[in-house]
Amino acid sequence: MKLISLNIWGGRIREPLLKFITNYKDVNIFCFQELYNNANDPMSGEQRQPDLTIFTELKKLLPNHSAFFRPTIRNEYGIGMFVKKEIEVVEEGEIILRSVPNFSGSGGDHTRNMQWVKCSVNNKNFVVMNVHGLWTGIDKKDNPDRLKQSERIKKIS
Repeated sequence: MKLISLNIWGGRIREPLLKFITNYKDVNIFCFQELYNNANDPMSGEQRQPDLTIFTELKKLLPNHSAFFRPTIRNEYGIGMFVKKEIEVVEEGEIILRSVPNFSGSGGDHTRNMQWVKCSVNNKNFVVMNVHGLWTGIDKKDNPDRLKQSERIKKIS
C-alpha cells in the first residue's frame, strides 16, 4: 500500500505538481491539502495565484481513483483524497476540528476538518485520515489551539 500526503498550496506551482502526480499516478491513496474546487476567487491576497480548478485537474489526471472533497471554505476550498478504485471505500466522512462558520475568506484562520476514509482490502479494514492543521504563521510554533487540535485527533485515532 502506497500513500502520498501533500499540501499542494492551491496548485500555485501547477506544472511541477501535475508532473509529480503523473509520475506517481499508481499510488494507492493521495491525501491533498489546500485544494480549490471550482472556486470563484482565490480567497487570499497572495501574489502567486492558485489554480481555482485544481481538484478537477487532479480528477482528470487520476481516472483510476475515486475522488473525495471536503470543503472548509464555501464548498470551494479544502482537503481531498483520491483512492484507487480497486480499493473498496466502505465509508468516507469528516470530523470538524475547529469551526469558524463566518470566515470571510481572507485573513485569520478558517474551519479545520479531518477527512477520513474507511477502506477494505482482502477483508481487512483500515482508516486513512487527512488533515490540514491550524496554521500559526511563519514560525509554525505551537499554541493552545494547535495543542487542542492534536489532542482531539489523538482521541479519534
